Formats: sequence, structure tokens, C-alpha cells
Amino acid sequence: MSVAESGAERRAPALPQPGAAQSPLSIEGIQGRYLLPIVPLMFVVISAPLIRREAIPRIALAAVAIVANGVALFAVASRYY
Repeated sequence: MSVAESGAERRAPALPQPGAAQSPLSIEGIQGRYLLPIVPLMFVVISAPLIRREAIPRIALAAVAIVANGVALFAVASRYY
């Protein structure tokens, strides 16, 4: 029995509608390759004699914490307010 005889039609998969739920496999946000132009500036800052080498991990951790909390607060504010 062929497809035409059974009455079943083949359809192309539907395109996702704007605002529809994303696939659980998609990851939203910027990709790391867009941050690569900043890497030389980061190395210049790290090699500057004004910053002691022992203080770099503490400064980096504080910077990551501040940025992560800022992004989280922005996400909550834009989602609920």
C-alpha cells in the first residue's frame, strides 16, 4: 500500500513561531567567540605592574560575581517587571 493510497501525507516540519518555547537543546546567550577580541586587553591588564599577581584571582572572582549577579538581576527585572 502506498502513501497516497493510505491517505497519509508527508509534511515538512513546522517552523517555530516567534515567542514559542525553544527546544531544550538550544542555549541562549552570546557565544564565546565574540569575547575573543577582549582577550588581548585582559592580558595587558593582567601583566600591568599595578596589580600584584597574588591579587588577580580575587579580582577576577569578584568581577565574575558582580557581572553574574548583574545579569541575573537584569533577567529577573526584565522578566517580571
